[in-house]
Amino acid sequence: MRKGFEYSKKELVSSLRQSCQRHLKYVFKSFFDCASTSLLELASKAETNRLQTLYLDAQRLMRSRRNSIETRLLDQVLASFALLESGSLKGSEHSRSHNIDHTTAYNHLELLGNEDLEVMIALDNGTTRAMDTYKQSLYLLSRRFEALFGGGRSLVNAMPMSPDVLMENFAEAISDGMLAVETQVILINLFSQACFDAEYKKLIDSANAQLERAGVLPKLDDKTAVTPSKPAPQKPAESINKFNDDNSALAGNSNQPSKQRISPIDGSEQESSATTAESGIEATNEGTSQASRVQTELLARISSLLEVGDRQQNLGHQVFLGKPEVIAAIDRQVASQNLLSDTSPLQPGQLSEALERSLNAEAADGHQGLHHNDASVFKLVGKTFGHLSETSPMAAEVQRVINRCELPLLKLALQKPLVLEQQNHPIRRLFNEMADYAIGLEQGNCEENKIYRHILKLSEHMLSASFSEQQVPQILMEFMSAVDTERRSSKIQTQRQLEEVAAKEKINWAFTRVEEEINSRLLGHELPVAILNFAEQHWCKVLHIAHLRGGEGSVEWQDGLRILDRLLALELVPVQQREKQLVSQLLKDIDYRLKHIAIDAIQLIDQMDRLQFILEPGLPAHVTPLNVGERREPSAKDQVKRIVVSSVEIEIPGENISLALNAMESMEMPEKQCLAELHKGSWIELSDDIKSQTRGKLVGIVGPTWKYLFVNNKGKLVAELNRARLAKQLLEGRARVLDSSHLFDKAIKGAINDIKELSVAV
Repeated sequence: MRKGFEYSKKELVSSLRQSCQRHLKYVFKSFFDCASTSLLELASKAETNRLQTLYLDAQRLMRSRRNSIETRLLDQVLASFALLESGSLKGSEHSRSHNIDHTTAYNHLELLGNEDLEVMIALDNGTTRAMDTYKQSLYLLSRRFEALFGGGRSLVNAMPMSPDVLMENFAEAISDGMLAVETQVILINLFSQACFDAEYKKLIDSANAQLERAGVLPKLDDKTAVTPSKPAPQKPAESINKFNDDNSALAGNSNQPSKQRISPIDGSEQESSATTAESGIEATNEGTSQASRVQTELLARISSLLEVGDRQQNLGHQVFLGKPEVIAAIDRQVASQNLLSDTSPLQPGQLSEALERSLNAEAADGHQGLHHNDASVFKLVGKTFGHLSETSPMAAEVQRVINRCELPLLKLALQKPLVLEQQNHPIRRLFNEMADYAIGLEQGNCEENKIYRHILKLSEHMLSASFSEQQVPQILMEFMSAVDTERRSSKIQTQRQLEEVAAKEKINWAFTRVEEEINSRLLGHELPVAILNFAEQHWCKVLHIAHLRGGEGSVEWQDGLRILDRLLALELVPVQQREKQLVSQLLKDIDYRLKHIAIDAIQLIDQMDRLQFILEPGLPAHVTPLNVGERREPSAKDQVKRIVVSSVEIEIPGENISLALNAMESMEMPEKQCLAELHKGSWIELSDDIKSQTRGKLVGIVGPTWKYLFVNNKGKLVAELNRARLAKQLLEGRARVLDSSHLFDKAIKGAINDIKELSVAV
């Protein structure tokens, strides 16, 4: 090594980092092309609409998020080189996702957030194949890393070039809740094929060669060499089924086939189980360096359930109702109550709570009731609909229809609790979309709306016995298709309203500017009456058209103002001192522009004669003097009538908006801040003087007065308020902004927080 160990280590790290970066860029170039092609092929061969939708959505998301996925993985892998050099990665692998506090009675809500086993199995398979294929090269590289950086096995396992690190960083880059588990597994397998090919072998061999040339030899004095090994074979699908079957692996047999019996666990049995688990983990760590993530995750989940069982089953032998009985009770409840009527005595969220109390009360004598996991699902669904009713500003009719879906969703959540945890699950998006559209519906005006009737039919379908999770994607697609059709038709109307208001605003602004310019030149001045009439009736139209066509920066607007200034300046010059050439040129310019405003020909001739008489007193051109050849001097009778201008009334369309502009410029900070949360698409509720309420969606802001335009679901204009007026109404409470984004997701979060607070209080 040329300049000492420290300098050479930094140089080696930089070289290895660049080699790894080049390899990953090569991998992503081929991976994204392969992923796009594979997902399209899978979509074309999909057996169900749900799978086809998942594959097409995944293909679209991969295209749109290509740069972010690549950047995120590169940043994580390349940053780990610096951490590896400083030794900061030591023990970091053991600190991931192992700090969950299982002290509450509802800890299964937190367990639902753990990584899906299917993804873990795919990661494990990809890593195992790579380590089996390049076993010798990876072994030598890991031993060289250990010799170069020091540290133990935990540091070597975090080697940035290792298959384990690359696969897990890729999984984190795509696991942001947008992609379904099925497509994540497909993408992980495709990335494994693209990453660990012959080029990966060249990368590892090149890294070994660089370290060897630098004098870094494999560390051989450690007896427990880290050799890649394949995890013990197991049956993932069987393990998943056993775990999801309402903890059937932990339950004993009962005489009644529809119930599950969980035996009480005393302190000795729990201690024995914990000791056995710990000894099993230690034996696995000593035997192999790559323990099975699937087994570890299952052990962690089952251990958590054992802890919950030990805390809650301290009253002796108990028998809990199984899921088949609970679901049957829900079906009976749906059949016994007329949930399709609008006169239900129970409020939102009380259906689940009442059913939970009923099941526990009926089973009290026989020490039978809901299992704590099922009870938590009851509480979560009930409180979710309670939050949705309390916080969402939906119309009462729509709220009642959505509340009918409480028991069907409860049944679905009991069968698969992940439907409430996965943010990209179709059932959550369905409720979010229904609530989002319902914001625009006003109370008493829902019956005629097509989407409301669609939501009504949807609720009836969910209450039927044939409803299942497999039908949700199709229901979502049909609902979104209906909403898109409705929005396309309303979009045309909305665009027409925007253009109409924008044109009106443009006319008003042109009127305001023309009036300001003419007033600044005429008010308070003594002028001939003919010039005042000329400005009020004709020249204002010339300026108005010029402003509409090109604005204040156009040549026509500037020339129009200059001609008016020349006319007023020439009128002030005594008649005897006026140059005929200037008068003639001015009259030609005025005549040329008056012809472009569609003025009547006779009216144009009359107007030009009046101006000529004012600028060049004498007989008009069509009048022949009595004494030909003699010019008659103007007498006192020929004097032009003059007045002092006190007001100007221009004859053009529009109105003056200067007051609105002044009010906007004089707005205080509180008024400006109350408008900060308004953006395009925001819904607002307006109250007029008779306390009636109107809802509208902000579709645009039109200048120059910053006029906010609000339309209803059909695209019809319901309000147009300038900035100052809208801010005033918001501060006075006569208008309020409605929250319409992810209402169902927010209701779930609020319900989980309530449950956690309740568990802490208990």
